Amino acid sequence: AVAYDVVNGRQHGEDHHHPELKPNHAADEAFHAGGIGLANTSIDPVTGEPDAAGMEGFVGGMIGLQFRMMVIFTVLATVYYVVCHATIGKSPGKMALGLKVVRADGDKLGWSQALKRAIPYPAAYIVPGVGGLIALLNGLWPLWDQNRQSLGDKIAGTLVVFDED
Repeated sequence: AVAYDVVNGRQHGEDHHHPELKPNHAADEAFHAGGIGLANTSIDPVTGEPDAAGMEGFVGGMIGLQFRMMVIFTVLATVYYVVCHATIGKSPGKMALGLKVVRADGDKLGWSQALKRAIPYPAAYIVPGVGGLIALLNGLWPLWDQNRQSLGDKIAGTLVVFDED
C-alpha cells in the first residue's frame, strides 16, 4: 500500500512504478515527535479519502499544539503583568493612560500582590468553559464596583489610580 504525505506531497511505502521512492520513517518520526502529528496524515490513493488513523493523529496533534501554545502564552502574559506591576507599578498601557497599580493603602505593590492580582489572567485562558466568563467579569467589574476594582484587584487588595509622578 502507498500512503501520500499531504504535507510534503510525497508517497510513502512501496511504489512499484518508482522504486527509488523509499519511505523516510526517520523524518516522519522526527516531525511527529515535534507534537504536530502531520506526518501521519495520509490519503488513500485509490479512494482519495483521508486515512482515519492519520486524521486522528493530525487532529490530536493540533489540539496538543493549541494547548501547548495556550499554556505558553498564558505563562508569558502572567509573568509580563506580574513583573511590570511589581517593579514599576504599571504596564506600558497603564503608562500611556497615566495610571498605576498600588496597594489599597497607597504603597507600592510587592511581588506577592502582583501575583495575586494576576490570578484571573491564567484562569481566564486555562479554565475550560468558564474562562471567557472570568475574563469578561474581570474586565467589566470596575464599572459597577464602588472602588473601581477588578476581580484581580479585589483578590490582591490593590487599586488602579492616576499616576501623579
